[in-house]
Amino acid sequence: MLDLPMDYESLTSAGAIMGSGGLIVIDCGNCIVDIARFFTSFTMAESCGKCIPCRVGSKILYDTLTRIIEGEGSENNLEILEEVGMFMKNASLCALGQTAPNPIPSTLKYFRNEV
Repeated sequence: MLDLPMDYESLTSAGAIMGSGGLIVIDCGNCIVDIARFFTSFTMAESCGKCIPCRVGSKILYDTLTRIIEGEGSENNLEILEEVGMFMKNASLCALGQTAPNPIPSTLKYFRNEV
């Protein structure tokens, strides 16, 4: 995907969102699960807490990623990440909660073997 044009339509068709226009580049020396957990911790901290799917869901995602990083993960954790992320996306009241799980499906899609 290194040749992917950086315009709205190309990014959308690739399943990404433009957001504020920021771009994050990481190299292969980074733990992709730790990167997903970092973004999950950010949205967990930014949640207003009024919406149960966002408040509880982001905590479940964070705790599940932490278990994986600490070597205590299981195949069941992949299912939890997928199901909770989808629930948050569909049931959260605001855009933060709806987009908070976004790092999870892309991590599982492109780096499942590392998770």
